[in-house]
Amino acid sequence: MADYYGIDLLNKAKNVTNSGSAVLTADECTGAVITIYDQTDDVVLTLPTAFAGGSFRVQVSADSTKYIRITPNGSEIQSFDGVDLNAGYYVYLSAATKGAMIQYVAIKTGDTSWQWCALTITGQWYAQV
Repeated sequence: MADYYGIDLLNKAKNVTNSGSAVLTADECTGAVITIYDQTDDVVLTLPTAFAGGSFRVQVSADSTKYIRITPNGSEIQSFDGVDLNAGYYVYLSAATKGAMIQYVAIKTGDTSWQWCALTITGQWYAQV
């Protein structure tokens, strides 16, 4: 049985804890829950190039006045709640809010191409404009 965002509820998802900026790996972006915990500075998570089977969730476990950004690898285009962003644009929380969550799924856009699609679960996530 899977929840509506693709994280399997019967099998334990991989848990990745992050308190600072990081370049995410393909393994961390395959069925993982990435928890932002104990944040003391602004956090930038850089996505790997989108790939078949990519799917993960980012969740925030504490309030902070610092921002969280999820940025593509280079000039890739990511989608935010069904709208393509400009090349290289990021998705963000202006201040970390406990309980905020966003799901990322790689969608196929061509014979061999994939794109990250971000879907808000809870919280006030925004797209760079």
